[in-house]
Formats: sequence, C-alpha cells, structure tokens
Amino acid sequence: MLDTIRLQSPAISEKLYTLLKSQSMEKICIDNKNEIEVYSFTSNDLTGSFDNRIMIQVREDALKRFFSLDKGKYVTENFPCDPYLVVEFSIHKFFSGHNIDNGFNNLISRFHKVIHFFNKTFGERFPNFLEWQILRLDYAETFKIDDIVNYFKYLNNCQYPRRKIMRYNTAIFVPGTTTSIRIYSKEHEFQVHDLKKLKNKSDTDILDLLRKSKNMLRCEVQINKRKITSLNGGKPMLIKNYNLKVIQSCYEAEVLKLFQIKEHNRRYNDVKEVNQYLYNNYDRNLASTYFATYTSLCAFGKDVTKANMSESTYYRHLKFFKDSGISFTNSDIKIISDENVYKDFVPTLDSVFKCS
Repeated sequence: MLDTIRLQSPAISEKLYTLLKSQSMEKICIDNKNEIEVYSFTSNDLTGSFDNRIMIQVREDALKRFFSLDKGKYVTENFPCDPYLVVEFSIHKFFSGHNIDNGFNNLISRFHKVIHFFNKTFGERFPNFLEWQILRLDYAETFKIDDIVNYFKYLNNCQYPRRKIMRYNTAIFVPGTTTSIRIYSKEHEFQVHDLKKLKNKSDTDILDLLRKSKNMLRCEVQINKRKITSLNGGKPMLIKNYNLKVIQSCYEAEVLKLFQIKEHNRRYNDVKEVNQYLYNNYDRNLASTYFATYTSLCAFGKDVTKANMSESTYYRHLKFFKDSGISFTNSDIKIISDENVYKDFVPTLDSVFKCS
C-alpha cells in the first residue's frame, strides 16, 4: 500500500504562485463523509515519514546538467525557471487520518481527489494531476506476527550490500540514496508518534487502532527519484505513468536483498535442511567447510566470522550461500534459547502473515 509521496508539479499560474508565496502555514478542516480531519500545511521540509503535515513548497529554480567549457566536463547547477510546486505528504494519512489499515494502491484516482481538495481549499486551480512527476514513493506492507520484540533478535544478521543498517529494539532502518528500507513494530511507532495526536479526536476510536496495531510489523521501502526514473526506463515517472506492478517489484527486490535471498531461489533456513543439502551435493570435506561457516554466521554474525577466516574465503562462501538459496538471516541456530515460529518469516508480498 502507498504511504508518503513527493511530487513535482508542472509550471503553475501567476495567481497560484502569488497566493502560495504569501503563505507559510495554515490549518484547515474538511468534512469527508463526516470524518473530520485537521490538516496542517507547511512550506518547510517534513520532519520524517511520521509527520502528518502536508508540505507545499514553491520553487523558482531547477537543477540542470550541461557541459561546461570552462571546466571541461559535465556539471549540474541551479538555473531560474517558471515557478512550480513540490508537494510531500502521507497520502494514506490524508484519507484515513492514520496509516494502520485501510491502505490503497490506486495512486491515480486518489491523487485526483487530492488535487480537487487543493483547488477547493485554496480557491485556485492547481496543475493537471496527471502531469505531476513522482519524486518519491513509499510502498509498505503490514504483517501480523507474535512477539515482535523477540522477532527483531532474528534480524541481527540482515545485511544490505555497501549500506550501514541502523538497529533498534523494535526497528531496523537501511538508509540509501536510491531506496531506503524500514522494518518496525507498528504498535510501538503508533504509540510514540500518533497516539497523542488522535486520542482527543471524537471521530477516532483509539482503542480500536491500538488493538489493530498490536503484533503488527510494517515493512516499508522508500523509492527515491533516481530509482523511480530507472524503473520507468530512464524517463521521469508522471502520475499518468504510475505502474503498481513495477513499484511492488522494487519493494520485493529490496526486501530480498536485505534478507540476502536471490529471487526465485529456495530458502534453506533449518539447520538440518542445510546440513542435508550440503552433504548430499558436495564431498564431505567441502560440505563440512561450508557448514562450519554457516553455523558461525548464524550464531555469531558476519563480523566474527569474517575475522576468523581469509577475506577471499569469506566472500566466496557468502556468494555460495546466496547462489544456493541458503539463508542464515533467520536460521533456527541462535544464541537466544526461546523458540520463535516466525524465524523463517520474510516480509514479502506473498507471505501468509500479510494483513495489508
């Protein structure tokens, strides 16, 4: 389902430019079938994906790449241009007031309604909704799993090539320039960021939202402009070019990369299955070597394992495991003693635990 989006408009009219240039923030209310919401508009950057505000910025310059005769190479600089808008907000929260459930993927029809709302609110016509360029799009799925805090202990070995992973008790965050990945407990995130904002709203059943968020894991892939352009064949992706299957394929590929699984490969997680696969397909000495590396990765992680063998052998073994569909990320070999039936769970689109 869709969440935060960042869009760039075509050139705007002089009337709309004058109106928005004179405003920095205002609060308004709408009654959408008796569901009253208060939206806060701002011209400042949002503070995070949890920010409930709608950012509308007027821009009067744009980056252009050209060959500089002075420098003898291609450079990118800002140049003045006709005024346009950059808008960023959670389209899920815009319609639902929260992003726990009632998600949707039909961006074209939903953004059409958003532009109609903007036109009515500001009293001026915004550019044609189909011609807006998508600069960022967050795609998320939610899953129901028990004992989420314990589940995150099984993600200690998750690694993304050439990226640093930020790990917390109930969340992991993988920042990047083309994409970013967030996996977190929706219950904990909701209590920290949304509970205070919604608890005094008469039209919102807070207890029902808390109940729904319990044991809910949210996996979110933020897809940025460069990646979106790549997914669209090297051309800017406009609202009219939005393709859900392409976005979902990107989500799936990023998640599998984080869990170190090759697409369409069988996943061996159980230690007995791994042992049987190795000794059935390779000679005893090689199978024993691979199995020793596998158990070390599962029990102690990458850093300790890498320190105890040559670098070339370490990376050769990692490639072997990836090519063979052997995942040590959620293996049943673990330091903690309690059992977790979700040790093999990977937040993919076809997961039996998906609830979004």
